[in-house]
Amino acid sequence: MAIYRLKLFTNYPDRRALCLKEGSIAIGWEVDNAVDAEDYLKKATERYGTDGKLSKGHKDSFDYLKKISENVKKGIDCYIWVQLDGLDYRLGKVTNDVITFDNKLGPKMECDLSEKRKIKFDEVPGKIIGCFVGRGIVLRIVRTDNDLEKYCEWLYLPKPRPKIHLENFTTLLHPDDLEDLAGLYLQEKEKYFIIPSTNKQGTKHIEYELRDIHGNKACIQCKTGYSSVDTEKIYKEFEGYTIFVCVMDESQNGKYNNTEKKVEEIPFHKLVKWAKDHKNLLPQRIQNYIELTEN
Repeated sequence: MAIYRLKLFTNYPDRRALCLKEGSIAIGWEVDNAVDAEDYLKKATERYGTDGKLSKGHKDSFDYLKKISENVKKGIDCYIWVQLDGLDYRLGKVTNDVITFDNKLGPKMECDLSEKRKIKFDEVPGKIIGCFVGRGIVLRIVRTDNDLEKYCEWLYLPKPRPKIHLENFTTLLHPDDLEDLAGLYLQEKEKYFIIPSTNKQGTKHIEYELRDIHGNKACIQCKTGYSSVDTEKIYKEFEGYTIFVCVMDESQNGKYNNTEKKVEEIPFHKLVKWAKDHKNLLPQRIQNYIELTEN
């Protein structure tokens, strides 16, 4: 199985609408009357290239489209995620290995992304949401694990879907989900209160500030990937605060606790256990993920 993310004509709504109507995916960079991949590359390089070369984003996107064609020809399932707006995500599956060359849409393949392929926002994996953030190339592969692949395959099925069991739901979490979990934990377990406006101030050092009923100050930084937290920078800006750190990468356990500088870790496994014991407090999407590990 392979899973891809496609930015489907984000600046050309008429071309996006055409893809949805005719049941296709396309990458743009159209040329006139290309007959095959070799002819397309020649004409595209003449039209869009610099010093006889395509841009990396153009070449990589076309290479990924060719890889999808190769995979489908081999019988490998290829799923495609697109985002139409902030809450409208579609999940399609390429079932025909043929690449055609449209004079308006560029290289394209058959793929149904109609309304019936819409996935509820609370079901969209966090990793997929994150793949649409920033600029990035038009078409790219999504690095997955078995649980994410199994989950996407299950989402594609028509409702009512059969039950599935995931070993681990953490691959489905978005950075916002981790912030929610950690914030709810600190409010329920440690009796802190989040100051909502501090989440909107754009500081890259913390997620938000908190206070307890006695006025003691705290802040938190969360990481879903393998990057580390620079607690020294946080300490310089928030000296006197209790600094909570929560990272999903458990290989970093024990790295941050510092009594002198009031740095405290929230081990991710501890947060997960708390979440399973307090499901009613959680956002619906996280409740959904936990339930899939309990079936």
